[in-house]
Amino acid sequence: MIGISWAPHFQPDRTAASGLSGVRVVVQMRIPGDPRHAADWQNLGVERLREAVYGTIILISVLAVLSEKEPSALDADLSVAGTAVVLFLAHAYAGFVAERIGIGREAGRASRLRLASESWPVVTVTVWPLVLIGLSGLGVMPTAVAVSASTWLAVVALGVWGWMAGVMGHDRLPGRLWSCARSLAVGLAIVALKVAFH
Repeated sequence: MIGISWAPHFQPDRTAASGLSGVRVVVQMRIPGDPRHAADWQNLGVERLREAVYGTIILISVLAVLSEKEPSALDADLSVAGTAVVLFLAHAYAGFVAERIGIGREAGRASRLRLASESWPVVTVTVWPLVLIGLSGLGVMPTAVAVSASTWLAVVALGVWGWMAGVMGHDRLPGRLWSCARSLAVGLAIVALKVAFH
């Protein structure tokens, strides 16, 4: 990726008629493997992972409530989908507010689209529960089984996110395993609380 920038350069000892004495052209190449470029992608990956973890924890909480209510497949799917929409809107709006504070004005259309895309991982974690619960609506499995399976898949997903956090942090194998175990513990703690207060 090549970027070209220019800036006027004035000579104070020249006459006003001579005006602009020169233009400085700077060519900046972004080379694959450039550490600065890699850092940008690293930060983007960390942000996406953070949103996925957040969305997964909220999802486990919603599924825990659904398992107590024993709703129909339609009600369960609507609850999960509704939660995903609310999370997306809340996260995107929070981003808009933060951006407005940061730049001192309302975010433009491009910024709004970027912030919306950054909020998308919160929603994507709800895909497999929607599919499983949808299958239960078609009679493939009972809704309770679909909700339970979705809950345990979400717990496993937290473990995967923990492992990925270790990878992104360049941890060795013990560090990755520890990060995975901590994330699994969070998911299991939510399930345990659900069982304790059932």
